[in-house]
Amino acid sequence: MESSQGEVGDDVDCWEYRGEGNASLVIANKKTHKVLKLHKCLLDPNSAKMSDVTHSGDDMKQQVKYAESILKPLLGSYICIPEMVAVTSNFLQSINNKMTDCRPSARLHKTVDVNSKFALSLPDLSFLHPFHDEFNTPVYCVEIKPKIGFLPTSPWILAEEEVKKDVCYYCRLQHLKIKEGTWSEISKYCPIDLFSGHPVRMKYALNQLLENPQNNLRIFKNGELLYGAQGKSKPTIDEQISLHQDLDNYFSASIEEEKTVDEGALKRPAVQSFLDVVLKALLHSKEEKSPLQVKSSLPSQTCKASGFTKTSLRDSKSGNQKVRMLPEGSVLDVILQVQRLDDLDIEGVYAMYQKHQNMISATDDTSSEEGKQLDWPYEERKFLQRVLSSEEPVITQDAKSVTLDDAVHKIRTFLLAGTAKDCSVLLAIQPEGTTDRSWNYPYTCHLGNRTYLYSSHIIDLDTKPSSRIPKYYKLNKKLVQVYNSL
Repeated sequence: MESSQGEVGDDVDCWEYRGEGNASLVIANKKTHKVLKLHKCLLDPNSAKMSDVTHSGDDMKQQVKYAESILKPLLGSYICIPEMVAVTSNFLQSINNKMTDCRPSARLHKTVDVNSKFALSLPDLSFLHPFHDEFNTPVYCVEIKPKIGFLPTSPWILAEEEVKKDVCYYCRLQHLKIKEGTWSEISKYCPIDLFSGHPVRMKYALNQLLENPQNNLRIFKNGELLYGAQGKSKPTIDEQISLHQDLDNYFSASIEEEKTVDEGALKRPAVQSFLDVVLKALLHSKEEKSPLQVKSSLPSQTCKASGFTKTSLRDSKSGNQKVRMLPEGSVLDVILQVQRLDDLDIEGVYAMYQKHQNMISATDDTSSEEGKQLDWPYEERKFLQRVLSSEEPVITQDAKSVTLDDAVHKIRTFLLAGTAKDCSVLLAIQPEGTTDRSWNYPYTCHLGNRTYLYSSHIIDLDTKPSSRIPKYYKLNKKLVQVYNSL
């Protein structure tokens, strides 16, 4: 693998702010339809200077290898492998200066690390990929951070924490975020609805994301942010109306709008038609299936905190709930398969983590350091063979009998599942123009008399470090305590 596939010049005029997470800032180039993922670091609070840690690029090389060796076999063509490109300190400093006013105030305690020698380059997936520029219509992109799409059933869950089996992680976390002032209003979005495979439930979840996006939904138009949360509040009425007016040009339904009842801009046909196209893209099944399908083809679940209570889930003939699953090979399906690799939940994984720490500290044997290492890099072929094995034993509530090899594997698997739990889905959608022809594009759908091109990808696939496991364990206890106190 080459250490670098190119070099970025010092010209920053064509680069625009796209977003950021805890560790990286993302900028986009509208001319080349590329994005750069730049490493961030803390500002020194004493001198207001950046960290002096230099990055040779080894960490980025391992990110690329992880995507190639672990994620690609499991997530298939939904992911793009990043390329390393060389960057100069002048370019990074200029980006810092240019992007400061664009960034959320809560993120300003970190800045782009000007000592980095490399950045990760990816296609700008807010546009169609494969890229298609023959139309004169705009490209809309929906970015969804779906979060955890299943309820745990681990035997390690304590009796006093049984609420975890009934109320999903996201819905419980909402109450803590309100208590701590992160958001001003609880979101009614529930990931269990979005991952249900039932179109009515899934559209309900999409509507809740539109109503209160928080950091789980953004909509772009030609690479520029069109709709999303601002600060701690949900979008205003004016912002909702503006979204409707924009979408009405390309997603207006054939039915007439109701004149008697006005439920707001987000309920109007143009917006709902847009969501129908999004739903079609989410439910589209590629020919390639997840290699994990045989391990966890389970029916959808129901979170007790969800506001969805439609009786349409009941079969009118038998009275039994219809068994629904996401289509095999759909983007949410392949994400869910990886998420469900976590079959111990944090209680079981924390026990494995303690077991690992105790066994490592009790021995001086260094003959197999790779076999004891929890974090990437490790031997990928052996790991994937175990992940894909249908004979992997279930570890019950007895950590004493667990071998070091099993503890290491379960922790690595949990961290891999954690990557899928925190990923994002990008759906790029382009309406076909009145004189355009789209039959050469691989992914199209129809709504009324209109045709739409779309592409779907998975991003935000950073590795999760094992050092966070104690933090996850403490947060789990706190979430249960807060929710049980309601």
